Amino acid sequence: MLIKLKGVPFVEKKFNLSGLRLVGLSLVIDLIAGFVGGGILGANAKTLQRISETNAAPSGMILIVLIALLAVAIVTLVMFIKGLSMASGVSKYYKRARSRMIWALVLTIIGAIITSIGGVVMQSQTEKAGIEAAVSTPMLVLILIGYVITLVGSLIALAVYKNILYGNADVATRAGDPDYAKKNKSLWKRFLVVFIITIIFAILCGLFVGMFFVQMVESGALTDLDQLPQVTGEMPAGAQMPLIGMMICGIVLLVLLIIIFIQEIKMIARIFGTVKRFHSADASDDGDDILPQGFEPADLPSAPAEPAIPETPKKDELDDIIKDTKETIENSVTPEPKTEWTDETAQKLEEAVKEAEETIKDVKDDIE
Repeated sequence: MLIKLKGVPFVEKKFNLSGLRLVGLSLVIDLIAGFVGGGILGANAKTLQRISETNAAPSGMILIVLIALLAVAIVTLVMFIKGLSMASGVSKYYKRARSRMIWALVLTIIGAIITSIGGVVMQSQTEKAGIEAAVSTPMLVLILIGYVITLVGSLIALAVYKNILYGNADVATRAGDPDYAKKNKSLWKRFLVVFIITIIFAILCGLFVGMFFVQMVESGALTDLDQLPQVTGEMPAGAQMPLIGMMICGIVLLVLLIIIFIQEIKMIARIFGTVKRFHSADASDDGDDILPQGFEPADLPSAPAEPAIPETPKKDELDDIIKDTKETIENSVTPEPKTEWTDETAQKLEEAVKEAEETIKDVKDDIE
């Protein structure tokens, strides 16, 4: 709440948002690490391709980068959850974001493990009995299950973003800034629309990949998974349409991922914007009215004193007041003994006394 005081700046409602700032820092570090690591791995694309083709273990610079990216991911994840834990007392939405993040992490790890196990076993079956035998094993179903679990984890992670932005909106509303609260909620709505469209195209892309894979195996054009990168020219007619669908979905997904990346940048900006506007290390989680730096409570102007309300006289006291007033008027118009009065003067005095009596009677009636 903003309270405008005459002679001093605004008194603002502040919160202790140190935890939210830690969340923002974790996202920034993760973003920078992804750029740097992706750039290094991209520069060594040929080495990565050779490792993939020979199934060799990564070594040298590639191994160092992968270990560094894993370490940064673990550290930033701990920072993220710790920050939400610190901010959970400020808003119920930050507390929800923390619990959703833990569930998303658990499901993503489980899905990745299941998918990896299915892929390794399927590769082993391909080397022993051929790709047709590998496709017919339950491992393909296991990979699909792992994919679905990972997708559910991603949807729960989306709820993390929602609760962070709604937490920002909650803080802004309680601090008396509804415009900034509206900006956070609007950003979430845009993020949700783009994410839903991305999920739809990702599912379509997965279906096209599956159709392409099945057509290639059934036609005999693909007999080994290691052969897949070299399959370009000789392709059965049934696999061409899925391939075109894969290419279109891939391009659309790339554009959507860029849009999602921009939305994530905006979310980080909203996090730091909330900290900049409403954070104070001296405030509590529930929020406190904080004076601008350099001002003390004694500098605030005191509230004006309320005017005193006169007490209403009692009926007996009122009768006495009216009686005294009447006597005073009569005495004021009674002439001195030696003063000579004409009939006209006496008549005027009598009229004045009557008017005074009528006035006193009206006042008495109004009060009663």
